[in-house]
Amino acid sequence: MSASCDLAWIASSLLRGGGWGCILSVEAHFDESGTDASELTVAGYLFEASRIDRFCELWNDALDEFKLPYFHMVECAHPHGVFDHLDKNERIRCQMRFMRLIRRFSINGIVCNVENIPNNSKQHYLEAAQKAVRQVADWADATAFAGRIAYFFESGVDGRGLVEDWFHGLDKDPSSK
Repeated sequence: MSASCDLAWIASSLLRGGGWGCILSVEAHFDESGTDASELTVAGYLFEASRIDRFCELWNDALDEFKLPYFHMVECAHPHGVFDHLDKNERIRCQMRFMRLIRRFSINGIVCNVENIPNNSKQHYLEAAQKAVRQVADWADATAFAGRIAYFFESGVDGRGLVEDWFHGLDKDPSSK
């Protein structure tokens, strides 16, 4: 990316909503998939913390509109379960609605894949989460972001405790990245 593109991206980030602003804090939200497959993926989005409440409000409005308890793209694309009541055109409309919300509110997307050996999925989840955190750090360096970043990983996933322990270790020794 050229310097002018970097500046354009930073300017567009700061000018969201038509006025000047400054990103003081970012939230990084991650989900995992493929814990029982040959590849494990940790993916997510970065959001300006000041805009996350509005994003969640509009997300929940969309869930209500489509009578859904949650949105998972793969389930919507290959309808079963909570998407059974939507015909093909409604599912396409649903997908577009959620994708537009993500595009409107997120400032960056992150995807990390690692080889997954089923008997060691906790360690592989930690490896994928560490890669995701490094990608966030790369984004912060590339955009000269100097604010705070809060990380949110899906609850209940095997290996989350290892990720929490790793973060606690970073608190004690930031050079141990």
